[in-house]
Amino acid sequence: MKLRAHPMMRLMMALVGLGWICCVPQLVAVIVGVEGDVLRPEHVLRAQPAELVLAAVLALPLIVSGVAFVVRSPIWGVTCDDDVIRVHRFFSTRRVPVGRATGVRRTWSGGAEILWRDERGWPKWARVTAFSTTLFTPRAVAGFLKEHNEASLDALKLWIERHATAPPCGRATHG
Repeated sequence: MKLRAHPMMRLMMALVGLGWICCVPQLVAVIVGVEGDVLRPEHVLRAQPAELVLAAVLALPLIVSGVAFVVRSPIWGVTCDDDVIRVHRFFSTRRVPVGRATGVRRTWSGGAEILWRDERGWPKWARVTAFSTTLFTPRAVAGFLKEHNEASLDALKLWIERHATAPPCGRATHG
């Protein structure tokens, strides 16, 4: 089963990533002192070492984050198979063993989480950012996403109930 973030949210994630990447040449131009011109290779070749270090320190995180957002935007969500539930987030994928999953819940702050137990039986959770909102999410945006997010969480909850074998840990419903 594949559950993805709302298409508009995935598009927005990709555009944010592209925006960060597109800011890099302008940032480097400002750092090396290009005035009223387009950044060219000779500007970088003539730059002082301190300017190049500063440009690298500021530009590298923008490039890495931008590429990660663009590349991960199509898969942002949850993928379930017989062995593992993969929670695809902005920069990482959390793997939850299917046999240890116990449910899905909403947090008081609008987050969505998969509940599970580790090998010692300790309760754990994996935040599902694709179906989460924050306290700072504008109401119009949260309302726009609500139907999609709740339907996705309902499908995930049903899938876990059908496939997982772990005993529930606490309250394992969302709502």
